Amino acid sequence: MTLPSIEDAALLENHLAFTRWHRGTALEGPLGVRIESSIPGFTCFIPIAGVGAPGMAEELASFERVRLVPWSGVGEADLDAAGFVPAGALAYLQLGDSPAAAPADADVRVVEDTEAMETFTRVQVYGFGATGEDARRWLGWLGEANRRNLGHASQVFYVGRRNGEPAGVTLLLCTGSVGGIYAVATLPEHRRHGVSRTLLGRAIADARARGCRTIGLQVAEGSDAHRLYLSLGFREAFRSPMFVRRVDE
Repeated sequence: MTLPSIEDAALLENHLAFTRWHRGTALEGPLGVRIESSIPGFTCFIPIAGVGAPGMAEELASFERVRLVPWSGVGEADLDAAGFVPAGALAYLQLGDSPAAAPADADVRVVEDTEAMETFTRVQVYGFGATGEDARRWLGWLGEANRRNLGHASQVFYVGRRNGEPAGVTLLLCTGSVGGIYAVATLPEHRRHGVSRTLLGRAIADARARGCRTIGLQVAEGSDAHRLYLSLGFREAFRSPMFVRRVDE
């Protein structure tokens, strides 16, 4: 098992803090991290100990999804033998020395009350492309979490407006020396106007003002958002592949 760098471990800890506050629970134990959520798709296990550790086989068998980090003692071959198949990956990114792109034509405001938070949640859900019944469920899940975290000392919610209308959102979460950026979403009709770049620029500036030396985020590997963040000066810190239990045909 490879030991994580201090920065990589801090990036993961920031993400686990976000998970605890916004998605469910993240319990760290001797075998790894158990992430559990009532929101479909978030429950998973991140193994840290080796595949031969007492209880590891039973732990893997109790989850439908397993996510690896570079210092996991379990490898892809071990998961294949345990009945799992690859299902994409998260890229953990860290801002390099290059500055973010200059802000564009968006007005960024900090969310300070429940009315503004409702706007944040609506833009978040529809900016991520949810529709119909899925959108209704996400409005409930994310709305509850966002309201619960309104005013949290370690979190700042932002709404970016374009031409006077809510257009995009993002969230800054600070833990120790790490500023994690989450919930970057822009409504379809406002895309390609620099809204996300402006929001990221504001969140990065505020993270630095709070003393964060490391600024990071997670994104689906190979996505359009992944390419955007790389163009803004982020670099890959490590990748975290996901595996799901194989469905017998």
